[in-house]
Amino acid sequence: MRIALISYEMPPDTAVGGIGTYVDQCARVLAARGHDVHVFAGSPTRSGVVKVDGVHVHRVQLPVERRKEFSRAIVPSFFQENRSLTFDVIEGPDFYAEAAGCAAAAPEVPLIVKLHMGAFAIQQVVARTLTPLQRLNKRLRALARNGYPFWHRAFGDNLAEWQHTRTADLIVAPCHAIAEWMRDAWNLSPERMMVVPYPYVPPTHLLQIPIPTQSRVVTFVGRLEIRKGVIDLAAAIPQFLAQCPDWRVRFVGKSLSAPVAGMDMDKYIARRIGAFSSKVEFVGSVPLGEIHKQLADTSISVIPSVWENFPNVCLEAMSAGRAIIASRAGGMPEQLDGETCGVLVPPQKPKVLAGALIKLARNASLRESLGAAARNRVQHAYGRAAIGPLLEDSYHRAVISRQACTTPTQYPAMECDAANVH
Repeated sequence: MRIALISYEMPPDTAVGGIGTYVDQCARVLAARGHDVHVFAGSPTRSGVVKVDGVHVHRVQLPVERRKEFSRAIVPSFFQENRSLTFDVIEGPDFYAEAAGCAAAAPEVPLIVKLHMGAFAIQQVVARTLTPLQRLNKRLRALARNGYPFWHRAFGDNLAEWQHTRTADLIVAPCHAIAEWMRDAWNLSPERMMVVPYPYVPPTHLLQIPIPTQSRVVTFVGRLEIRKGVIDLAAAIPQFLAQCPDWRVRFVGKSLSAPVAGMDMDKYIARRIGAFSSKVEFVGSVPLGEIHKQLADTSISVIPSVWENFPNVCLEAMSAGRAIIASRAGGMPEQLDGETCGVLVPPQKPKVLAGALIKLARNASLRESLGAAARNRVQHAYGRAAIGPLLEDSYHRAVISRQACTTPTQYPAMECDAANVH
């Protein structure tokens, strides 16, 4: 098949987050299976076309702060390539409806929208971290700014994502958790939805990390922001270190804004943990190719997010054979096969999180058995042989869905019914 993957994110130029990792892995898997794969992506420094490992990568120069313009900016490159030989299918993320421009330019090509975590989902997760008073203040500020208190939930980026997703021939989710959430939130048709996990081929340097370790380090990898559960982890650290004083905690990732105005999250966390701050390290951002060094010096990987879709950080920790403590909210229970490959805790429950940390810190054999099970699962459940056929099946289903559709898809998408956008 001739496949167009549309995404601003594509390493190495735009290795912004999990979408880029998915697109890179997906493109390589499909190319290795004999498909003609073209990725249409952004770059802060260059435009043009290169071929990497059998994948054609078309880039448009656009800085990340102008990412919302990508859907239109990439259309000329896509249109020229599609005109020379029509694509069989287009795939793009829900996030900012980045494939909407290309879908409008080639309405004859079947469209797949992949549910990552769009602006709508992120806003909803952040809302779960707010107190009732904070929610009221947020709505009042929206009212003062826009003249309507709940508009942020139904319009703007959310409207574009909702419209774009509703026009797709097939909506593909990496886990059942987000498929069910977005199906209910956006009144999506179950008949047009499918679950296909992210493909993930672990790099050799992760698989070569020895599973037994005596590092006595708990590591968090990810952006330091509220929705990643770092405040809950900060609340759990004193209880954990009081019981396990020979352990340390490491935060790896960019520090974003804290709940206190003008304060970065790393400073906020350090203030929260007080006397234990000498045993907590803030590494800051680390290049993707260096993550294995942090995981090699880790005994427990902790992912306490308020809600996650199908995080690559979990797949990386699984590949490294680390013992994982993860949130029950979202797709990580599916990644870890229940608690076969890790320990699950409810989100926003610091005492439960501290208890899980203490339990694993005191049981080296349990850490090793969980790490071995996790490594085995990531290799067999998410590799090319397992996910490649599922990806192909999703593309064929999109084609069949388009052929069976008697009403042509309209672009821009259907008129908004705000009552259906929760």
